[in-house]
Amino acid sequence: MVLAARVQVLLRRAAPASTQRVVKLRGMTIDPSRGEVRRGDELVRLTPTEFRLLVTLARRAGQVVAAHELLRLAQGHDVAEREAQEIVKVHVRHLRHNLEPRADRPRYILTVRGMGYMLNRDEVLEDRG
Repeated sequence: MVLAARVQVLLRRAAPASTQRVVKLRGMTIDPSRGEVRRGDELVRLTPTEFRLLVTLARRAGQVVAAHELLRLAQGHDVAEREAQEIVKVHVRHLRHNLEPRADRPRYILTVRGMGYMLNRDEVLEDRG
C-alpha cells in the first residue's frame, strides 16, 4: 500500500506540465506546473509541503479530504491518523496565514469539523489544464 502511494506520487510529479491544472480562485492563482501560487501579481512563498497540500485540495475542490488522506496524497506516505491531524493542522494554519484575507475567517481552505479540510468550490473561478 505504501509502495503504491509512493509510485503514484512519483508519477504525479513526473506528469507533463499540461496535465497539471492551473486553478484560479478569487484573487489567487495556483499553478502546479510552475510550482507557484500568486495573489494578484504577488508570488506567495510556501513550503513544499504547504504547496503540495494546497494543490491536493485544489485538485479536489469542493470535496472534504481527511487529514491523513490529505497528507498521504501530498507526501506519498502514510502517517498515523492522530499525527497526520496535527501535522496538517499546522500546515493549514500557515496556508491560511499566507493566503486568506483574514486567517481567522477562512474563505479558501475550510475545516469540516470531524471530517477534514476542503478548498471552497465557491471561490474557484477557473480550472484549466
